Amino acid sequence: MRWQTTAALAVILIALGAFYYVYEIRLGPEREKTEGRKGRVFTVEPADVAEVELKRADSTVKLKRAGRRLADPRTGERARAIAAPSTRP
Repeated sequence: MRWQTTAALAVILIALGAFYYVYEIRLGPEREKTEGRKGRVFTVEPADVAEVELKRADSTVKLKRAGRRLADPRTGERARAIAAPSTRP
């Protein structure tokens, strides 16, 4: 093989390696993060929500975070049926 052919193949190999590094290593985590957010109604992270207020025509329900779950305003205890929305499918 001539040295020009070897140099051209080396340049192609370096370009492919650089593309892989940038696309998979640098941009991969951000791409996975945006894939996880697809289909969400709200773009807020569940950990950032401290309080939710639901207003209806006849009543208002206010939920505050108590630890990892939302507290039930009627009893003051952690509600088992009311939890932060899950990001799992």
